[in-house]
Amino acid sequence: MEHTGTDSLPINEPDALKVLLVEDSYAVAQSFIFLMEDHGWHIVGPAPTITQSIELIEQHPIDVAVLDINLQGSVITPVADLLQNKSIPFVYLTGYANIDDILPDHLKQHPILLKPIDVESLIQTIKQLVGSNSS
Repeated sequence: MEHTGTDSLPINEPDALKVLLVEDSYAVAQSFIFLMEDHGWHIVGPAPTITQSIELIEQHPIDVAVLDINLQGSVITPVADLLQNKSIPFVYLTGYANIDDILPDHLKQHPILLKPIDVESLIQTIKQLVGSNSS
C-alpha cells in the first residue's frame, strides 16, 4: 500500500512543533517520524513528491521543514521556493557532497545535512531553526 503523504498523527497538542517531512524513501521517512515524535513534534507528511509537498504546505500549518534535495529524480527547488516565500525555515538532507550545481543561489543559505544523517545533528538543526532549545 502506497503512503499518500497525509499527516502521521492528529494534532493533539496545539503547541506541538509542526514539522513538514519531505522524503521519498519510506524507510528513511519512518525513522525520522519516530525520532521526531519522540520529541513531541507533530509530523506533516511524509511527502514523497514535490506535488504532495506543495499540497501539504498549502493545507497545513507548518513551523519548520525537513527536505530531501532529490525526490524521485526531481530537485526540491519548487518546495524550497514556496517555503522561503512563506518564511518557513527548513533544512536540506542530501547524499550529494557538493550541491553547488543542484540548487539555485537564492536557496543555498539554508542548512544542509549529509546522508547518512546524524540524528542528533538533525534534531539540533531543527531546534536552531525554530529558535528553541526545548524538546
